[in-house]
Amino acid sequence: SENLGMKVKVDDWADCPRYMAYGATGVKVGPSPRWMQNRLRAVGSRPISNAVDITNYVLLELGQPMHAFDRGRLTGGTITVRRAGEGTTVVTLDDVERKVEPGTLLICDEQGPVALAGVMGLANSEVGPDTTEILLESAFFDPMLVRRASRGMGLISESSYRFERGADWDMVERAACRALHLFQELAGARVVPDWADRHDPDRRAPAAIPLRLWQLNRVLGIGISTDEAAQLLQ
Repeated sequence: SENLGMKVKVDDWADCPRYMAYGATGVKVGPSPRWMQNRLRAVGSRPISNAVDITNYVLLELGQPMHAFDRGRLTGGTITVRRAGEGTTVVTLDDVERKVEPGTLLICDEQGPVALAGVMGLANSEVGPDTTEILLESAFFDPMLVRRASRGMGLISESSYRFERGADWDMVERAACRALHLFQELAGARVVPDWADRHDPDRRAPAAIPLRLWQLNRVLGIGISTDEAAQLLQ
């Protein structure tokens, strides 16, 4: 069976506590279905192609930004999440050449940057009409770094808007699975059965939050049972 063929290296867990990468082959890029186009237009998002629309749709549906790279345009076998050094210049998806401040968080392949982490992809790895394989990124980036890069470059995207307010650790995986399902349904893709999940080994899961049923009923002014509360929360 096919494998992802890409390793992920994170230079500093504080910058990127979690980074997941998935692969899909046999992608047929074309217009997304009418229902998806209508829903995107209804919230002010311009439909582009099924490959781009799927990640935008799931972003709006679940609140997790993702990015699809053209796998054929990535070089080497490692994706590295690292800070920019001096004198870095990139061309973003809007075809603008931009100077990157040292310390900006980047997603890089063997040759250099392929995305501004959490803000925007770069033109050198953009999904286009000829794309047949994608690498799907779903991650959790440090909100401060995303905000600094986004504001510093005057580049506020749907992605940066959410990342700078803090992403959801558990949604990183769930949203990627939802997007991959849509890639199968709407772009004829085959999902590679192997993926990368690099995460901070020292992370502590958040503490459980107790729900006091008497307090719930007192505040809401209703009478709800334990079973009903559990069912509604699930």
